Amino acid sequence: MRFKTEYLMNLCLMAITAGVVVSALDWPLKASLFPLVVAIPVFFMALGDLVLNLAGKRKKEKKSVVDFTFSKDTEKGLALRRTLITCAWIGAFFLGVILLGFPAAIPFFVFSYLKFQAGEKWGISLLTTAIIWGAFWGLFIVLLHTRFPRGLLPQWFSWMTM
Repeated sequence: MRFKTEYLMNLCLMAITAGVVVSALDWPLKASLFPLVVAIPVFFMALGDLVLNLAGKRKKEKKSVVDFTFSKDTEKGLALRRTLITCAWIGAFFLGVILLGFPAAIPFFVFSYLKFQAGEKWGISLLTTAIIWGAFWGLFIVLLHTRFPRGLLPQWFSWMTM
């Protein structure tokens, strides 16, 4: 039997999810519920995939799963430009989370995207941002009592509030 990278991937995934399950068992029920609900099925799916790989029951695919094409219907330059713009928006959101904090970055990002990328009118942009902000605030702050860390800018300028 020859060692394949699929075996290593399955074993690593099984080790990580087993570690998650073992560490989550020490937590209170509410805290451990999500990691357990995710990690246990993933562990058994990785185990099943490992068994199928070892038994040789898996059909060989002729095409690699890592083949990458932008689009068959869109010009390559346009597809590349759209991909880079999307990546820039994702990067801007991450930067916003780091600088402003998660609760402040969400409405800022939603409004900026709707107004400047999607070209929506002011009213639609403001209304949609308010609805999303209200849903986020109601779910995570009010119902779940989630505490989010402050962003870097509020930390740096905390002397202004003293």
